[in-house]
Amino acid sequence: MANRARPHRIEFRLSDSENDLVKKKIESAGIRNREAYIRKMVCEGYIIHMDFSGIREVIHLQRNATNNLNQIARHLNSGGNIHQNDMNAFMEIHEQIWQAIEFVAKKLARMKT
Repeated sequence: MANRARPHRIEFRLSDSENDLVKKKIESAGIRNREAYIRKMVCEGYIIHMDFSGIREVIHLQRNATNNLNQIARHLNSGGNIHQNDMNAFMEIHEQIWQAIEFVAKKLARMKT
């Protein structure tokens, strides 16, 4: 093995579904040699890790706003008036949502470049 161009060996195991997925990816890449495909992916491939914490915050704020809006609608439908404090709370959450959306959009724009 000392005279081989690639003397180092790596072994790992796959489940049936993982093996099927690798086969499909090899076929879609137009590569016939499984070892060549895996070597290429290990040496030159990359994993993209996305941080969705900002999006989770937007979803959380949106749920709060939706709950507040539903409470306001129920109150109005029952013949009540909108209290200024309720509207101020709703508008504050709405502003937080827009700030969170702008933050996420700026982060995504930085990732693009």
